[in-house]
Amino acid sequence: MALRLGFSLLAGLVLWAALWFGGSFVFNTSRSISYDTGAPRNWPVLYDLHLNGADMIPWGFEIADWTGDTSYASGGTISGSIPRRSLFNRSEIEVDVRWMEWATGQAWTAQMVIDHPEDLRAGITFHFAADGQLSVYRPNAALRAGGLGRQATHDDYERLARVCGTALPENSALFAELADARANNVGIDTARIPASPPPPPPSDCTEPSQ
Repeated sequence: MALRLGFSLLAGLVLWAALWFGGSFVFNTSRSISYDTGAPRNWPVLYDLHLNGADMIPWGFEIADWTGDTSYASGGTISGSIPRRSLFNRSEIEVDVRWMEWATGQAWTAQMVIDHPEDLRAGITFHFAADGQLSVYRPNAALRAGGLGRQATHDDYERLARVCGTALPENSALFAELADARANNVGIDTARIPASPPPPPPSDCTEPSQ
């Protein structure tokens, strides 16, 4: 009886250790790829982001709200990490995003694929621009190596991918969800947004895909 109990306890300890180490391997954020989001200054964007099928914002939507000065690295207020468990046996990151410009109420959806996430350990930035453009950047070699001796700017980043979003029709369910979140001022202090913000810089998407 005591021998069987001893073996049961040992088996339980082995199982617990396997689950602990396995969980640490799967969920450890040090094995994740970090990301952040950006938008033109004083031109907030309400967005929902999925990476390799994983919902990065499972509770709803988030805001990329930049009121800073010149640093491209400070282009957004939201950051997170792509779980490594969603990257196992994958050679790419599949991006699925929908977003709405706070100032205009225009909304888009877009998909893209970023190859070779193992090369992105320095982190990536999703940047929303005018006319429904979405780009993905990473720090260039000099910035990844560190020691610039100055504040990073747009020129210190490499664009990995760009897509022109498809305009969401106003009668679609996705548009309605975004519009409802915007109407309820989700995640933003509207007092900080200029009543008549200057237009964002022009993008490479003069006309969003229809």
